[in-house]
Amino acid sequence: MKKALTVVYFEPKTQTLLVKNANKTDKNQAIKLATW
Repeated sequence: MKKALTVVYFEPKTQTLLVKNANKTDKNQAIKLATW
């Protein structure tokens, strides 16, 4: 079984949550969070 390797880290400058998924062909997926 292959485990889904997902790396999630928060970038305070752009206020976006960057998600890297090894299983997906996409290198980066940026998810905008609600503005503080």
